[in-house]
Parts: sequence; C-alpha cells; structure tokens
Amino acid sequence: MDKKLFKPEILAPAGTFEKGKTAFLYGADAIYAAGPYWSLRQGAGNFSMNELETIIKYAHQNSKKVYVTVNSYFTSSDLKELPIYLKDLNSLNVDGVIFSDPSLYLIYEKLGLNFDLHLSTQSSLLNIEAAKFWKDRGVTRVVPGRELSIEEAGEIKKTVDIEVEMFIHGAMCVSYSGKCLLSNFMVNRDSNRGGCAQSCRWRYKVYDENGDVLNDGYPLNSKDLTGINLIDSYFEHQIDSLKIEGRMKSLFYIARIVSFYKKAIDSFPNKIDTSTLHYLSNREFTEGFLGGDIKDSIRFDSTKYNSIDLFLGVVIAKDNNRFLLSVKYGFNSFDPLYILLPDSNEIKIESIFFDSYGNTLTRINPNHVVFFESKIEIPHYSLMFLRKNSGD
Repeated sequence: MDKKLFKPEILAPAGTFEKGKTAFLYGADAIYAAGPYWSLRQGAGNFSMNELETIIKYAHQNSKKVYVTVNSYFTSSDLKELPIYLKDLNSLNVDGVIFSDPSLYLIYEKLGLNFDLHLSTQSSLLNIEAAKFWKDRGVTRVVPGRELSIEEAGEIKKTVDIEVEMFIHGAMCVSYSGKCLLSNFMVNRDSNRGGCAQSCRWRYKVYDENGDVLNDGYPLNSKDLTGINLIDSYFEHQIDSLKIEGRMKSLFYIARIVSFYKKAIDSFPNKIDTSTLHYLSNREFTEGFLGGDIKDSIRFDSTKYNSIDLFLGVVIAKDNNRFLLSVKYGFNSFDPLYILLPDSNEIKIESIFFDSYGNTLTRINPNHVVFFESKIEIPHYSLMFLRKNSGD
C-alpha cells in the first residue's frame, strides 16, 4: 500500500440508529453495532433486525460500512439459534461480523456466508502466528488485545498482510483483554455475555489482618484511552481502522469524538489543536499500551467524569432566517453557547431565542422546539452545546 495514499478508517460506536447516523454525518467511515443477540453491551440500546436493515441501507447509500458485534462466547444451547441469526445478518448485506468464539467461524464456513469476519479483541490475539492462523481461515481483520502497542500491532499487519484494527479512544477495562469476572461474583451478571456491572469502577477498602484500612479508593478504575497524540504512529504502521469505544455514550459524545479524529486524520501530517478534547466527558486520559508504557493509567481518587461541554440540542430544520432547535437539556440564552457543525468545526453563537409564537425566551426548557437566529448557515444535524467555566 502506498503510504502517501494510506488513510485509516474511522470506526465509531452506534448504540442506536440515531447515533449511527450521527457518527456517519460527523465523519465516521464505518460503525459497529449490536443486533438483538450475543453482543457484549446489553444496556447499549442495540438494534432490532429491522433497524439493522435500515442503518445498513443508509450506510451503503453513503459509501459507509456497518459491522455487527456477535462477540460473546457461546454455550452449546446458543449454537442451535446462532446459524439462523448469522444467515439473517448475511441477508441484510452486513459488511462484517466481529466475533470471538471459533464456533461462529465454523458455522460461517459451513453455511458459506459472505460477510467479512473480524476477530474481536476479546480473543486476545497478541502475536503473528495467531494472526496467520486466522488469515489462513479467511478472517479479513484482527483486533489485537489491548495489551499491544501500535508498533507491535503494526508488525502483525506488515508480516501477515491482514487488516488490523485498534482502539484509539474511550473507556478501558482494567482486566486482561476485557475478560473480567468481578461482576459475575459480585452481582451475578456475566461480564463476558454483555452483563458487566462495572465493578472495576467501585470504591474499595483494603484491610490488613488487624482490620486497619490500608487503602481506600478506586484501585481498578482505569483512565480513558486517547491516541490523539499518536496519530503519526498509526499512520507509520498503517493501522487500517481506528476504533472509538462508546456504544452507551451520548449522541453528542460520538459526534464530538468522531469529529476530533476526522480532523486529525484529514490534517495529517499537520497537527491539530487538541486543547478542547478534555472538555468532553472523560475520566482523565492515558495512552495505555498504545505507546508501550502502561504506567499512570489508573485514577485512584475518583471515578467521576470530568466534563465542560454539555449537550443542549439538535438543529432539525430552517424556517426562513431562523433555525429550529430540538432542545434536549435546558439552558439560558446568555450562556456561552456553541454549535458543532458536521464538517468538524465549532462556532460560538450569540443569539435570540423564540418560541413558536414569536415570543423572546431567556430560559429555554428541555423537550421543546425553539427558534434562533444566526448569520452563519447551520446545517441540519448540527449540535448546540454549552461550554461551562470556559473563561470566554
């Protein structure tokens, strides 16, 4: 592949159709989503089969792709229904299925299905020989365990000549390749079948044999991953797909994060301003294993999210010289307000807000549609947000 022409795929999470469409509008090349069965995110909303069909058609009309997660590990009873589900996904023309369990591959081969197979990070692939094993069986992409650096993943791609996908942003699990049983023991929810209770985010006290407290805090609470400052390394090692974590995150979060990485990739080799990345919901940031050094990746003092930018609403239409805003969260007209545009730019606005009767509003309440004026053309699906304590 010509390095000058190389450009990695931006792969975004989609917990719902609206989030998937937003991810595409803000620059994602592909999304990964869960159907009704065997995903590892039971609380993400997930797609019905009809919704999957709709988002796949929308994606293909816009030269985008949809990958469906079927990355649980299966019991023998699951294998009775799994072939039916895989055939249904195949009939929807899904671009790829992300899997962990070898039994899915065997069913795929037996049925002669034609979507691409992507090996999930849950399979803990960490070496060249394992990648060769799966390539020889027709797997087109591997997602290595998060314990690998970009350089190590690049060696797999170079040696095996297989697509490599790596996480670049989002929450991280402290356990080995996401294989955690804390939730199973503590609340009887199976982490490896989509039921994780995030026990790693809980507060723990450690006692010595005399009952004295040795430690009181969050020793398993990983900071969030970001690879924004390692874009040059992803390009150098030609990592095919940069994956953003967050199927349970908000529409605004997905739009902002996708737009950040879209701008960073499109601007390469020039650097972009990343000073506002931490304004969006996060548990502080770490580069994790991406650079090969995992130190300082645990946030011991708190599990709370930091957030400066707060989502307010979606621009849904234009009426003459006024724009319609579907308000999700209440705000004041004099707050420091910004608009995120689908082209990844953000603008600060100062505007008058009106209700449907033309009355001027100072307080804008949630779950209403209001009007506002702007001299700048604002496209449909632009997002309004408030930047608190920004100093503006």
